[in-house]
Amino acid sequence: MNICWEILGIEPTTDLECIRQAYLALLPLIPP
Repeated sequence: MNICWEILGIEPTTDLECIRQAYLALLPLIPP
């Protein structure tokens, strides 16, 4: 389950804003 944190490039956290920011930063890099 730790792979999701590695993909996002963040430490495991419950901070939804931190997770959201990491996800939004990766969106432009992933083709639709």
